[in-house]
Amino acid sequence: MIVTASRHAAVTYKEMLDELGAPPSAVIISGTAEDKKRLRPHSNSALQKQQRKQFAKPLADEPLAFLIVKDMLLTGFDAPICQVMYLDRKLRDHTLLQAIARVNRTAQGKQRGFIVDYYGLSDYLADALEVFSAEDIQGAMQSLKDEIPKLMARIPG
Repeated sequence: MIVTASRHAAVTYKEMLDELGAPPSAVIISGTAEDKKRLRPHSNSALQKQQRKQFAKPLADEPLAFLIVKDMLLTGFDAPICQVMYLDRKLRDHTLLQAIARVNRTAQGKQRGFIVDYYGLSDYLADALEVFSAEDIQGAMQSLKDEIPKLMARIPG
């Protein structure tokens, strides 16, 4: 899942992924009567229901690899197969914890879920986790800063 800051950003992500030849994706956003033509196709509830079902299946059965959202599906959506959430917007408190829980479901062949934080939410997460004991959340966050030099060394040129 890719979580964006606006409905327009969600559609832009979709357009860019398609342009890059990325695996199939779908935008799931709410709509209004005033929506411009560009947003309307992505707020069709019947299509969204179908896309949610496709996303919940293994990629070998259904190739829909990404759901791109703003608010929808951050709470209450259960797709145990969902393994990675890319966060590119501010989330706080229970909304942040519930969003993280989307990738924390167990599934056959899945050992863990990952959150890729492009926004910088670690302080908000620390605040949200204060309601839990230190023992309960031990190991919940892991910095990958030590991995950046390794990644940079693999980039050609």
